[in-house]
Amino acid sequence: MEDIKKGFVRGVWGIHDVDGKLGRPYSRRTKIDNDIKLAKLNPYAPKCKVYVFGEDNFKALTDKGFDTVLIDKKPICWDMKKEQYRHKIEIWKAGLQEFDEIVFLDWDCVPCAPIPNDFWQVLGSGTKIRTTVYMYKLKRAFSRPGHERKVSSSTFVYIRGKEMAEKIGRASCRER
Repeated sequence: MEDIKKGFVRGVWGIHDVDGKLGRPYSRRTKIDNDIKLAKLNPYAPKCKVYVFGEDNFKALTDKGFDTVLIDKKPICWDMKKEQYRHKIEIWKAGLQEFDEIVFLDWDCVPCAPIPNDFWQVLGSGTKIRTTVYMYKLKRAFSRPGHERKVSSSTFVYIRGKEMAEKIGRASCRER
């Protein structure tokens, strides 16, 4: 039987908005630094591969002892107000180039117990993409009639199958 390669992946992109003038999408990078510190201290945090945008981000995460991969030398490749989550999609695609199954975790997705022994088996028994769903109070997902307020929060995303990288790429925003 073929050995299936599975892995947890996380990502970092963006710049530090030191004086707060660039707005909320940019201020998230500073918050993530605190979440990264907590992840290093969490005894239940799974070993993960970190995919990074930006040489400074790459150096910072490598210096902290993370197994990192540089996706792009630039810290921001898409408009942070309109397409910032495109970075996350590219991280998923990069993870699927290396692994057959991935679980993407945002840095503030904090495990509070050991990963169960049947974790991958349970996830692998369902659909090829699984994610948490977030319920917005305001109408935000206009493309889903009848489900206007339910969208993927993309904080925990399971994806199985190398072919999914191509499908995710086609379904995502326009290419750079």
